[in-house]
Order: sequence, then structure tokens, then C-alpha cells
Amino acid sequence: MRTFRENGILSVDFLIGFSIFLLALIMILTMIPGIFAGLDSAQIDYDAVAYRTSVILCEDPGWPADDDSWEFMDTYHKDDIDRLGLAVSSTSPNILSKKTKAFFNENENLVLDNDDYHSKVLFGEIPYYYNISLKIENDPVNTTGNIAPDSGYGYMRRLVKLKEPGYAKIDSGEFNKTNTTITTLNPYVYTGFSVIFNYAEIQNKSIDEAYRLMLQSEPASITIYNFSSSLNRSDISNVTLTKIRFINDDKEVPIVYSTYHNDTYRFFIDGIQHTMQGPFEISDADELKFEIYPPLMFSDEIGTSLSVVFNMTYEFVPDESMKHYYISGDIPYIYNKDYMAEPYLKDGVMEVMIW
Repeated sequence: MRTFRENGILSVDFLIGFSIFLLALIMILTMIPGIFAGLDSAQIDYDAVAYRTSVILCEDPGWPADDDSWEFMDTYHKDDIDRLGLAVSSTSPNILSKKTKAFFNENENLVLDNDDYHSKVLFGEIPYYYNISLKIENDPVNTTGNIAPDSGYGYMRRLVKLKEPGYAKIDSGEFNKTNTTITTLNPYVYTGFSVIFNYAEIQNKSIDEAYRLMLQSEPASITIYNFSSSLNRSDISNVTLTKIRFINDDKEVPIVYSTYHNDTYRFFIDGIQHTMQGPFEISDADELKFEIYPPLMFSDEIGTSLSVVFNMTYEFVPDESMKHYYISGDIPYIYNKDYMAEPYLKDGVMEVMIW
């Protein structure tokens, strides 16, 4: 007669234990693919990094911004830069500013290296390889980073626009033509003309930032042309540009006007660079060009203005019977003027590759 132990019947404890073991094994097997998912989907991770990088570049103005915007810093102070964003502002996504020049190392004062791009654009501790390029209409392609492989990289392509700053191109005929009389003993007239930046009118918040004159972050350019042709040659012996000065609140701005190398302005007479000191004989000059680097002085003070004053001396033919003419007056640097080329946008493409 068989005993219970010889019947081949499994105990209830064994069945319960074996069932628990099978359930645990099944759970572990289902979890294993998730554990290694990150290793199997590296391409998706790289795409995410490429997308994040493109957002920083195309939707963020970077930091610092505004008056002390990062593109105005030099190499010695680049540690103060937190992000290398390129957007005009955080409210104007995909509209890039001239910060692109600094980003692609076209600014001689600021030199960015691989560590800067990693710490201020890519972020994170992973030492990614990267290639960032920007193509604007007919301009050459700007690029920085490594040579991209044939495959195995994350990719993001964004359609962007580059904002070109506005500028003034003023025919000498735009200025007032004033007549005067002289004496034989004193055939000179001391006069001048000016270009005025009224910040309250320029920083008009009703104008979209993409088309606004943003003089805190963009340069101002003034070209005065047809100067010599505006002169009456039979009447004038000589015209001298005595000096050029910045005026704020009826006072001369105290800067050094006699140096070529400065971070405030550049001045050209017929393409040849000069300082603002003068004097310059300009009877035969056709074009005067004046560029002011951002941020323009006092541009953060909405209630004030800045004038660029050209002081002139006219020497006339000493004939007291004649009326003698010279140009003078004030020209505003402002919207909706025939001589103002207002900011405009150029089409472009930015590509980001990460691997």
C-alpha cells in the first residue's frame, strides 16, 4: 500500500512558491528592455539635444541681454556670459539679430572656443560633438564645431530670419539751405548741421521688435552724400569740417574724440577713416559716413536725446553784393522718412547636428 509521500502529489506550499517565482521572473523579463532602452535609442536622445540647442539659439536672446548684451563683451569677460542666444528678443522667436557675428567669431573682441559652446549652448556634462551652421540668403554659410559624420547624429533644421538694422542715407539737399551776407574783411560763416536721436520716438513700443530701431543693441549708421555737389563753386572758396561732437542735454558728451581705436564710433570721409577731432577740408568731399556702436549713449533713458553735431566753417568769395548759401539744420533719425532705411528681415536656415 502506497503512502502519501509516494503518490506523486505536489504539496500546496510548493505550488504557491513556484507560482510566485514564475510571476517574479515574468516581471523581471518585461523590465529588462526598459533598462537598456536608453542604450538602444541614442538617436532619439541626440535629436532631443539638437532640438534643445536650436531653441536656445533661435528663441532666446541669451544672457546677459539689453544694455550689457553678451555680444558686446570681450574675451577677458566671457565667463560672465550665461547663454549664447541669438534671437532679437524672447518674444520674437526665430528672428535673429547681429549677435550671429559674435557667435561665429566674426567679432575680433570676443573669441569663443569649444568649452564656451559646450557650457553656454549645449549644456550638460556629456561631451557632445556638434556642428552648428547658419545660411542667410546669398551670404556665405557660417559654421562652427566639428565635421559631421555621415550618420548617427541628432538633427534639427529651423527656418529663421536675420534682422538687418536700419540706417540713414541723407542727401545734402535734405538740410536747410540758408542764405547770408558777408563782409570783405570777414568772409566766413560758422555753422553746422546735426542728426538727432530722440529716444522716446525711436523706442516706440507699438512697433514690433523685428522692425524697431533698437539702439541699445544695434548700431546706428548715418551717410550724408552729394555734399560737394550741393556747393555753389562760384561762391565758395573753402569748406572745413571743424569737428564733430556728441551733444546730450545741450552739453558736449565728455569722451575722447581724437582716437581711431574706440568702442563708440567710426567716421569716414569718402571711405577714408578719420577721428571726430578735425579740422578736415571737405570742399571736394562727396560722402560723410558716421557709424555709432551699440549701445548708443543714453539710449536707456527714454526721456532724453543724443545729437551728432557737425561743426562747419564756410569761406565765401568776398563779394558783399551776393547772397551766400550754406546748409544747416537738424535731421531726425526716425521712422517714415524717405532717407531712412528701416530694419528689414532676410530669410535663412539654421542647422544643428549633435552626436
